[in-house]
Amino acid sequence: MNFDTKEFVLDEKTLEKQANLLSKVFKDKKKFNKLYLYWLYKKNPLGEAIGFDAYDSNGNIVAHYAAIPIEFEINKEKKKGVLALNTATLKKAEGNGLFKKLANLTYKKAADLGYDGVFLVANNNSERAFLKYLGFEKICNLEARISFFPPNYNNSFQKLDFTIKNKDFLKWRMSNPNKNYKEIYDSKNSFTFVNVMNFIRSIIFFEKSTKLNETFLNKKSYLPRIYLWIGISKKISYKNVISFNIPVFLRPSPLSLCFKDLKHSRKFSKKDVHFESVNFDAY
Repeated sequence: MNFDTKEFVLDEKTLEKQANLLSKVFKDKKKFNKLYLYWLYKKNPLGEAIGFDAYDSNGNIVAHYAAIPIEFEINKEKKKGVLALNTATLKKAEGNGLFKKLANLTYKKAADLGYDGVFLVANNNSERAFLKYLGFEKICNLEARISFFPPNYNNSFQKLDFTIKNKDFLKWRMSNPNKNYKEIYDSKNSFTFVNVMNFIRSIIFFEKSTKLNETFLNKKSYLPRIYLWIGISKKISYKNVISFNIPVFLRPSPLSLCFKDLKHSRKFSKKDVHFESVNFDAY
């Protein structure tokens, strides 16, 4: 079966087709709607999403691969990269190599645009494909820990650091239409926000210099509840805080951070990295 591949043209009609495909493949119409994709693909202040779609003879999208621009630091030097985050293929189009083809076209486009590398968060089902077929290196598994009070934050040096320092990018991240971010406390070295998810609050951290204007978040005090932190970092400490690591077998989808270098042959290890849920909108 032959399919046409096309680079993203993010107009209203295409976004609607992409949303229909993603909601069908992942069975989640609530998350993958046109409003969410417009925010994710079009509103990012670092640039629009890059990626490719595959079309059948009737003009319907049957496969999709997307990545969004991000910023990070290596040894405190600012770099630009992309985060690969949405890939989907309809069952009728499987077995035609579209996943690999669309992915490689996206990476080539990112390299041509001068991006340093591609990052992604893989689950158990997808990790092997990215490592074996697309040339990614696994950096580490992400930790998942719960506590009854927020952990402590310090500004330890991390060789590969995804701390969001661009205020416009932070405001954009906090405006995710599928999330409910609120400030919960002001510590000595950071301002902390949570994504409120029923009884659990998913924690993210920012340095003081990146505090948002209160028109973007509702400042509010909360009683102690269950807090969830997902990521990897030496900046996060649970000293004097009761906490529990969530065993892998109890997690709905254990996650790993992977990297594909587009310019060099750099490799990173677990001890090198600060990366957390806001960098990829976990759950």
